[in-house]
Amino acid sequence: MDPQKYPWHRGDVVTFRFEKYGFVLDFTLEYLEVIWLQTSSIERVATEDVDRLLRVGHGASVSHDGSKTNLQLTETALSLHKLKKAAEERIASCKTEAERKSANQFISRAFASDGCEWDKVHHAQLMNLALQPWNVGVLFKMKERIHRLSCKKH
Repeated sequence: MDPQKYPWHRGDVVTFRFEKYGFVLDFTLEYLEVIWLQTSSIERVATEDVDRLLRVGHGASVSHDGSKTNLQLTETALSLHKLKKAAEERIASCKTEAERKSANQFISRAFASDGCEWDKVHHAQLMNLALQPWNVGVLFKMKERIHRLSCKKH
């Protein structure tokens, strides 16, 4: 898996001293961009420092559990990173503690595995309500409020 023979590609699995591992997002002559899975952070590794990384899998290869390719897992990790960043920005932009608490509750309900069936069906709208409430229609906001008042899990 020598980078001299096989150039870097999006989705390649890399490790740093087997302490942390991640996926290659981009490679240019100046840097290698990696998303580290443990911290969900994106790092640009300068080309001269790329030798400290070890490639342990190619993007087109099947992942460790055999369910997807490494490239598909890279796309999933990047999507979750963007979602996490959007949630952090939204929580930071809340003006009141009640608004912050409400956004946190919508996010928790959207991802809850033991939530009610209504929340599971409407998880995307709940995330929109948490992250971009100004883009959610009044009708859904009313349905959500009625549901919250009538549901025993809330």
